[in-house]
Amino acid sequence: MRTLKQLILSTVLLAFWSCQKEEEVIVSDLSITGTYSLDIKEPSGLSFDATSNALLVVSDNENKAYKISKTGQILQTYAYTGSDLEGISFIDNQTLLLAEERQRTIVKYNILTNFATSYTVDVAQTDANSGIEGVCYVPSLRQTYVVNEKNPVSLIVLNENFEKEAEYSLSYLSDVSDVCYDNYRKLLWILSDENQSLILTDLQGQKIKQYTLDIVQPEGLVVDAQNQIIYIVSDRSEKLYTLKYPAL
Repeated sequence: MRTLKQLILSTVLLAFWSCQKEEEVIVSDLSITGTYSLDIKEPSGLSFDATSNALLVVSDNENKAYKISKTGQILQTYAYTGSDLEGISFIDNQTLLLAEERQRTIVKYNILTNFATSYTVDVAQTDANSGIEGVCYVPSLRQTYVVNEKNPVSLIVLNENFEKEAEYSLSYLSDVSDVCYDNYRKLLWILSDENQSLILTDLQGQKIKQYTLDIVQPEGLVVDAQNQIIYIVSDRSEKLYTLKYPAL
């Protein structure tokens, strides 16, 4: 007969195995469905161009912004040259937002006139190289969401005048690399390079669910809930990945 101690041990192991199986299911929900090489050095932030059904990406190496196809081909190179570009967001067919990490600024850039206006983001940053990493404009809310990489790891909400409305700690992560609004769920997705994770959060950055990624140094993120696709760019591999949009 099995002793009480053996029964308790078996129960604990079964519970652990069940949790592991559940985690495997979560990971498989984010399985990579496509991989595309990019002719862009150190691709970072990513956004969706709604007018041309294409993607927008910045290069941290060349400090340029590009429009690319959903399979990674360069369609357009924008005239703007930054000093430390890390994030990008689409506003309309003539306006982009660009995130400059070291300057802690959001740049509102007109692609037709090449006119750019910079706005300083109020964040208590202690390391110039660990500043703003991602930016996401949400037209329905008339707000811009910004993520600060680390020291502190935080989510910042800006109003229409790019003034800080709120700041929320993301201390459950080692760093953050991009942020994207989910129009279907009305929630945020936050990407972490060091944690190699994609996190679903509410609009205050509170974690709802965390998914492990099999992608090295993920830096840019687009979530296309309507077509059930997630796009991620890797800085190190210089590739664009597509993943399956997960069910909760």
